Amino acid sequence: MLDRHLQLYPVTSATEPVVPLLLSPGSTRFSFEMPLPAGIPETISCPQITVDYNITVCMEYKKTTQSAGVLHEEIKKRVILARLPDNGMLTGENYPITIDSHKHFSNYCQYRITVDKKSAALGTTLPVKIEIAPTVKDLRIKQIFLQLVEKRTVSPEEGEEKTSQSVHFLYPTKGSSIALPTRPLYTNWTGNFLYQIPDEKTISHSTQSYSQFHIHHILLVSLLVTFPETHGQHYGRHVTRTISFQTQFDLLDSHLSSEREYTKLPSYNCPVSIEEIEKLYQHGLGMDNPPSYEESLPTIL
Repeated sequence: MLDRHLQLYPVTSATEPVVPLLLSPGSTRFSFEMPLPAGIPETISCPQITVDYNITVCMEYKKTTQSAGVLHEEIKKRVILARLPDNGMLTGENYPITIDSHKHFSNYCQYRITVDKKSAALGTTLPVKIEIAPTVKDLRIKQIFLQLVEKRTVSPEEGEEKTSQSVHFLYPTKGSSIALPTRPLYTNWTGNFLYQIPDEKTISHSTQSYSQFHIHHILLVSLLVTFPETHGQHYGRHVTRTISFQTQFDLLDSHLSSEREYTKLPSYNCPVSIEEIEKLYQHGLGMDNPPSYEESLPTIL
């Protein structure tokens, strides 16, 4: 799917004769950048779908300039290619936007469900806020539960497209619980809950839609409420109703568990050489290096 080769020494574009590179005792670092083509899938490993990337570093060398034989060393390391949240999922202030069901009306209550973010990494937490305003007498909240529905579509080059689905319940984080009112609701009620998102051992992260596969998730919030019938032959008998709200949810790779890391602007570095800086000064474009990210942050008194 992807195969790129980058030669650090000797530089292939060099016009002068290649001079042997002599390494001093100790550690020698080579900085490099390798552009990745657009549209390649992120790293993922789950039933039916596996995408892995590795970087291999090779070095051919002689122990002394007089040595006749060339030695070869090679090392391979796995590289995680993680996808950031989709466009539009971060606001201009670099904060994830929320999911808001807005106010809904039913025959027995008004309700609003707010999820603190539209995307979250595997293994992190998910804050949820539920607001209920009863419109019938003796309305009780019986149960609240959250589910993540994973839909996995695989389109092999040969054969039919296959779609599978799995459902995963979300539970409160360790040390927290769901405290529901024990009595009927006579006034507006608000509950704030913190749920634990499973890790990669249980569920896969979401992906973009590629030609060979696509994984996406739906967050389902369900509330069971009970209240007495106010008319008909079942007058006074308690009935149970379900309130459901579902929305698309972007599950990110667990390596993006720290929101600060992927919402933070990159540090400024001076990408030009000394010769290029001198040319800028000759043309009246000389300037000092821009401030670092931390220095550019405004001070709030």
